[in-house]
Amino acid sequence: MASKRSLPKNFFLFVVLAFVLWMLAKFSKEYEATVFFDVTYIDLPKNRILQNRPPEMVPIHIKGTGFKLVSAKLFSGEIKLSTSNLISSKNNQYYILLNQQELDIEKQMTSGLSIDYFVKDSVFFDLGYLATKRVPVYVNAAINFMPGYDFVNVLNVKPDSVEISGPDGILDTIRHVSTAKVVLNEVHGAIEQDVTLQLSNPAIKLTEDIKTVQINAAIDKFTEGVLEVPFEIDNLPDDLKIDAYPKVVKLSFRVGLSNFNKINENSFSVRCDYAFSKQNSLTYLIPKLDIKSDLVKDVKIIPGRIDFLIQK
Repeated sequence: MASKRSLPKNFFLFVVLAFVLWMLAKFSKEYEATVFFDVTYIDLPKNRILQNRPPEMVPIHIKGTGFKLVSAKLFSGEIKLSTSNLISSKNNQYYILLNQQELDIEKQMTSGLSIDYFVKDSVFFDLGYLATKRVPVYVNAAINFMPGYDFVNVLNVKPDSVEISGPDGILDTIRHVSTAKVVLNEVHGAIEQDVTLQLSNPAIKLTEDIKTVQINAAIDKFTEGVLEVPFEIDNLPDDLKIDAYPKVVKLSFRVGLSNFNKINENSFSVRCDYAFSKQNSLTYLIPKLDIKSDLVKDVKIIPGRIDFLIQK
């Protein structure tokens, strides 16, 4: 039976050595390729600020040996681009010409690489003037009460406004600064907690050292209340007298139990406008709430119309 003949071990060594020599010869030659370099921007004008983020990478067509190009592809590194020579385009648009910084850019590359050409010769910037303004704080809240409970007064926020800064073009569009979403369920007691502020645009900054605001509100169990209240008639001619019916109106409202005894007829003012009824050819007056206590909610006037007769 014939035996298999094995290849000499030196044969594999020669194959590997030949491959390595071929690779060295191949990668020692000069090649060219387009490489994307990470960039940072320096020397921005002190009174100007970026309104939009400029390109974070710049494509450059470079030349070098195979080894250098492979290294550049894998570890392109970061290049600093100066904005000291901005060229105005239109409105707040500016740009820089990369070929004006070619020598400085090439110095920042790995030794042995050279720039063939810039794929895009310009980098554009949207610059605005740095401005500040004060805006209110908006509480982004979803508050659900236990049955019968409600706010005694409005939800307070401290501070209720903050100063922000940023590019004037963006700052003009900002109407408020919002808080993080607050979700409270089954609420039946006082609210008091700190809430984080959230800026909707990264170009906008808070000028004050404020990261949170405090929200608070008194909560009470509410009950129904009813009062009879007289009303006044406005714009009634001096030479005209009328008999109105009824003489008083009923007000139904909701009020917190702890404030129930604080509410009386002096907590309200109801008025009717005779001139409005006459201008609209109405044969009745419409009672409207002129003043009400901040302690009550959902005030309803009964009846919604007041009949009257002119005295002759």
